[in-house]
Amino acid sequence: MAILSVQAGNDGAGNLNISAGRTFISNNLTLRAGDGSGGGTAATVDLTNAPDFFGAAGAGTSPTNFTLRQDAALADGGIPEALWFGNGVAGMSLTLQSDDSSVTVDTPSKVNGANLNISAADGVTINGALTLTALALAGDSDGDNSGNVVLGGAVDTGGGAFSSTGVGFDTTGVPISTGGGNLTVNHSGTVLIASSLSSQGGKCALGGGNRKQRG
Repeated sequence: MAILSVQAGNDGAGNLNISAGRTFISNNLTLRAGDGSGGGTAATVDLTNAPDFFGAAGAGTSPTNFTLRQDAALADGGIPEALWFGNGVAGMSLTLQSDDSSVTVDTPSKVNGANLNISAADGVTINGALTLTALALAGDSDGDNSGNVVLGGAVDTGGGAFSSTGVGFDTTGVPISTGGGNLTVNHSGTVLIASSLSSQGGKCALGGGNRKQRG
């Protein structure tokens, strides 16, 4: 099993900068900048030069597992395009993580089809409809009681599980459907359900300090 992990700034300062024309070949690939929760908060992974990501078999394949992790906020512009992967992101386990700030996804095509895991110290925001094989969200990964999950587009996991943790949770009027997968929302603050939640036979569990249903 090919495993490749590249990290910069493990003392809390320093970015991971990737020069033009780089190709990473591994079934399990992690790109990371920073020292994790606490300490430095500014380290980033710079993918401006659009590297290629291939699985162990090379061109035309994608990693089985890909992780992008940094201390700083991970905005949509910092998330790789699906076409940078040899065979796209469909079916891949894709992890996006900010150890000291937030994660925002504005471009669904970057993640659609993946088994998506998003973890952030200070909140997760998703804009646009997502079609995935599974989705796990952690909006308060550092446990400091700061970090909401906000969904601005419909979510369909097609039989895979959906789970979300954090402080507040807001569906902003969009549905969540799992197609038979378990659906779990377990937040410490207000849980606002503004549209339908459907597990189609899977287990559905809702928890929150203050649950509200609108509409």
